[in-house]
Amino acid sequence: MKINLEQINKDILNLKGPVLSVYLKTEPTDESWKIRLKNNLKRTGHYVKSSQPENVKLYESISKKVDQAIRDRAHELKYGAVCFANADNVLLYVLQVPVENQFDWEGEAVTDQWDELAKAYPSSGVLLLQRDKVSLLDTQLGDLTGETHYEFNLDNEDWTQYKGLAYEGITSSSANHKDQYDKRVKVNEERWMKTLVPKLEKHMKDNDWEGVYLAGPTELVKKMESKIKKEVLGVVTSNYAGKSANEILTKVIN
Repeated sequence: MKINLEQINKDILNLKGPVLSVYLKTEPTDESWKIRLKNNLKRTGHYVKSSQPENVKLYESISKKVDQAIRDRAHELKYGAVCFANADNVLLYVLQVPVENQFDWEGEAVTDQWDELAKAYPSSGVLLLQRDKVSLLDTQLGDLTGETHYEFNLDNEDWTQYKGLAYEGITSSSANHKDQYDKRVKVNEERWMKTLVPKLEKHMKDNDWEGVYLAGPTELVKKMESKIKKEVLGVVTSNYAGKSANEILTKVIN
């Protein structure tokens, strides 16, 4: 599902202050974020007590809501959590990309780091290349928003499209004759690339990709890089066959 960044930004800006803004660095296999969250909320509370004693109860109420909201989604945490909260609303976003720990209590949401993340990780995608298969991973703010897969069919010399399938779940229909199959595909490689590129370009345009990451064997990545018109944001010459989409995003984008 595509993230409506414009609507999210409106929601953030519409928060009436005071607003607690939290940027929390997390790790999927490390729970030390819990200590950082507790200590930084406490430290911010001391600031409120010394500078705005009239808002202490309000801060305590909001900080409890933020703490609970993040802990409730602990099983979803990846590399960053961003939360903006006031007396009426708590807006929490779990991100695939890392953030720097930052806690602010101001009259409005502090969005400097949020804006930087949106610029650093715009709507873009990853092309995963194999000789007879290509996967397109749609991303925004570094998070997976969609998957599309193509497999080359030697019988009609065209590409068959699959949607929503796990990348590792697509296997060649000619797997029992793999050596012969690979040779035929390699011989026709230049031709199949020419038929594939227009499909890829259309997907990039339809999904508003601002750039693309390329991943796969060196030879294929170099050929694709010379053929597509979209800005190449990064190149990883590794074979990710059998890896999940989120595993791949972690390796390629972060």
